[in-house]
Amino acid sequence: MNIVKLSPNWMLQAIKIIFALVTTYSVVAVMDLKIVTMVIIPTFLVLTLFNVMKLRFLHCYKAGIYYSGILGRQYINADEITAITFKRHSIITEFKVQLASGKVESFYNWQFNEEQMKGILDLYARSLACSKKESNQRCNA
Repeated sequence: MNIVKLSPNWMLQAIKIIFALVTTYSVVAVMDLKIVTMVIIPTFLVLTLFNVMKLRFLHCYKAGIYYSGILGRQYINADEITAITFKRHSIITEFKVQLASGKVESFYNWQFNEEQMKGILDLYARSLACSKKESNQRCNA
């Protein structure tokens, strides 16, 4: 497997939209102003829609991880990856990538099955093995 393409977690996105609608409705019900209703509801809906639209892609290639984020398209080189972890929180699977620089990239909005998680770990097995060796040894795995 040379690539693992992931799809957005649509259940999580639906919950975000429902939460935005309930929050908007609650604020409007408390304020009871029609002008506020005409401003707040469209604002929340537009912001939520933009949030969902930003979920374009997350692809894990043998050479690295390519994804769309808040700042546009981003790339993580496989040689920079020192650790990969998956942690399930009910409907959310947190995908964390630790880099050699100490920076940690987290991905929450994507859905993973067991096969995809194993495929991702297999793609970067060499990089992960190299990062565990002492820095003065050369990795030829």
